[in-house]
Amino acid sequence: MLKIDSCGRQSRHVPNHFLTEMGKAKRELVHGVGSRRWFTALVHGVGSRRWFTALVHGVGSRRWGADSSEKDLLMHHKPMLGTSLDWLQYRQQLNATINQVAPEQLASWSAALLDLYCRQSTVYIIGNGGSASNAGHFCQDLSKSTLPESLAQQSPQKRLRTLNLTDNSGWILAISNDLGYDQVFEQQLRTLANPGDALIAISGSGNSLNVLNAVDYATLIGMKTIGLTGFDGGKLGDKVDLHINVPCDDMGIIESVHLCLFHWVLDDIYAKINRVGRYA
Repeated sequence: MLKIDSCGRQSRHVPNHFLTEMGKAKRELVHGVGSRRWFTALVHGVGSRRWFTALVHGVGSRRWGADSSEKDLLMHHKPMLGTSLDWLQYRQQLNATINQVAPEQLASWSAALLDLYCRQSTVYIIGNGGSASNAGHFCQDLSKSTLPESLAQQSPQKRLRTLNLTDNSGWILAISNDLGYDQVFEQQLRTLANPGDALIAISGSGNSLNVLNAVDYATLIGMKTIGLTGFDGGKLGDKVDLHINVPCDDMGIIESVHLCLFHWVLDDIYAKINRVGRYA
């Protein structure tokens, strides 16, 4: 059917019922009939903000829901400190934040990882966004750097068994699509983890639902849980066996300090295992 617009141009009019059927077919093709994300597309429309949020954060997640607290919204939208501080001021804030971290927390973290190394248990690491990048960095260093390079190619050497659960994109996408983003870490633990293993959970806010779900499962099966947080620690701080909190309300500084603290812990474990430095 041809339609003439106000400028005299011809266009083909598509009946509304045909557009409806096209939208239904698209939902079924992309998400699977009856899936939760299919239902979100059905109610809110493919391409809507709610649909996109469900795609990225998971149906039922705090970001998807309409009941996110004002505190959480401010946490995610607060301007980064570097936008208002010059470098000297920023460095002062960074140093002040590092100085607030309790040394005994780091010593406990190092001792826990050394125990896992001695027992040959596996350490799983999780996080979102910048914390996911830190998880990858932690995993790479813990897996590679407990031995001097001179021993790396010699016959079997004990190493710290470490796995980053943010790396398997196919698995993460499948779980997100079929079950929801809040399940991406828990479901991997259900397949891989055993009692006596450990989970390092990194969350600046301490309130990432997929991280909290994974910690709940890890606790249920008897894993050691270690949490790295910022702000006030959120819910994660109350759930883990060992909590390392960076008391700051700037996510960039929190993530930077997490990495700085980790590098000291890594060096401490290396020194203990290889009896060098202050442990010689």
